[in-house]
Amino acid sequence: MGRFLEFIGAIALAVLTYAGQVKSLPAMSWIPVDLTLLTAAMAAGCSALMFLTKGPTPRILVILGLWWCFLFPAFMIAPTPYGMQKVLTLFTFTLITAASPFFILRTEQQRRLFLITLVVLSAVVGVMSYQAGALESLTGSAFSDISPISISRLMGTGVVVLLVLAFAKGTKVIWRFAMFAAASGLLLMIFASGRRGPVLAVVVGVVAALALAPVFRKYRVRALVAGVLALGAAGWYSIQDGSAGSERVLSFLNGDEDASTVARGQIWDGAFSIIGAHPQGIGWGSFPQFADVSQMTNGDRRMYAHNLFLEGYVEGGWIIGSLLLLFVIVAIRRMQKHATTPALATFLGLLAFALTNAMVSGDINDQKLMWVVLGLAFVLGNNGPAKRKEAPNMVAARDWVNRASKVRAKQGATRRL
Repeated sequence: MGRFLEFIGAIALAVLTYAGQVKSLPAMSWIPVDLTLLTAAMAAGCSALMFLTKGPTPRILVILGLWWCFLFPAFMIAPTPYGMQKVLTLFTFTLITAASPFFILRTEQQRRLFLITLVVLSAVVGVMSYQAGALESLTGSAFSDISPISISRLMGTGVVVLLVLAFAKGTKVIWRFAMFAAASGLLLMIFASGRRGPVLAVVVGVVAALALAPVFRKYRVRALVAGVLALGAAGWYSIQDGSAGSERVLSFLNGDEDASTVARGQIWDGAFSIIGAHPQGIGWGSFPQFADVSQMTNGDRRMYAHNLFLEGYVEGGWIIGSLLLLFVIVAIRRMQKHATTPALATFLGLLAFALTNAMVSGDINDQKLMWVVLGLAFVLGNNGPAKRKEAPNMVAARDWVNRASKVRAKQGATRRL
């Protein structure tokens, strides 16, 4: 039963990372309960059971300590619906995604199941997007309840997983071709969506995994060359279709700026101004009240800095922002150090993918995949309680007994001769 709960928890956590996108699909309208609530409850419940059966994981105090620090900006919460929702989500769903890996991603089997679930989700969304209108669907018409960038991120997650695992040693040739084909199809849909951030994030994620993971050490150059060629070929083929989305990505690669790029630059300029004027922070969700973003929100007051670290410094203050930055740096280092298996190398790629997305879009609660992998980074290398050290006198007595036994054995052998 315990093993069953471990696997259920890993699947639930994977679905939770993209529950907001999946539950908005027309095919998921039959589910009688909110998918985010359901998967969050399952992940939290399985984590609690693992805590009771296998005991605590000391390094979870790192996550809990970071969230304790997040409480201070919460006292300056913006009196707006977005501010209230942001704090509520931060201390419920986002905290669950960051803490659950300490209990339900402890083993290699659980981590593989988590990755498989992400691939299945991305494949399902890719197929549904194609059936709903192929290249036009992601530019805004077929799935009106889902933002194109959210769909692109989900499919980009699948691309990173498939490509990194395809280059892993021991993968059968037939599986390599299948993974390349699936990844190419998903990448084609991402290009068609015109989302520049996910395209860049996919490249960064795959290259980071192949270049930094110890598991690729013996054939790193070959893997990198093959990975760059595969991404380049898929991108070249996608651009040839001439769709509006592909042209938008191509213009970005050429260095052209559009209204979205200019607006993001203005948002970042406003964020830097607030950081200098308010070292104590302005409180979660207060960015629209301090930055002149009225012309960029179109009446929607859900506005943020569009950069994870700028958001931390703006709304949390210099101390909280620095702690968040330090936490991410340590997690990256730990993940890179422990990426000694194909699955963990894939998580390293996913961390680079998620962080790249977090640098250009979304607020602190939109990066659930990032929080899962950041939490996992502190799980790795945790082999349970440290062995109890023996007292010096016990060590000396044991060594004396061992030496006496060797002397007696040597004397017995001499007498027999």
